[in-house]
Parts: sequence; C-alpha cells; structure tokens
Amino acid sequence: MTTIAQQVNPRHRALLTGSLQDYRSGFPDRAGNYLQELVTRFLEDPEYAAAFSAAGQKRLKACLADIKEV
Repeated sequence: MTTIAQQVNPRHRALLTGSLQDYRSGFPDRAGNYLQELVTRFLEDPEYAAAFSAAGQKRLKACLADIKEV
C-alpha cells in the first residue's frame, strides 16, 4: 500500500490509507470497498487510464467485477 500511495495522485491516497486502516482494524470488507473505489477511479481518470495498456485496463475491469461478486 505504501508503494502504491507514493505513485498515485494525492487525492487517491486517502482511499489507500482508509483501506489499510480498516484492514488492520479487522474490517476487510470495508478495506475492499476502498480498493474497489480506487480501481474505479483509476479506470475513469484520464491521467491513469492513459497509463494502463488496453490489456491492463481489461484486467483491472475483470478484477473489479470479481470484487463486486464477493
């Protein structure tokens, strides 16, 4: 999480921090919700969408679909 936080826009860091705090506090479901929101923002934000290849975007979308099923 720390490595990812160093690479993302500061406005996305709050989601990573919240996810890690909830995970450490024993709330993995809430932690997962933060990560779901982060991936959704990555896919919607042109800054990040341009950084992912088509295959990478497809994989992120598949991961997001998997998370929503759980």
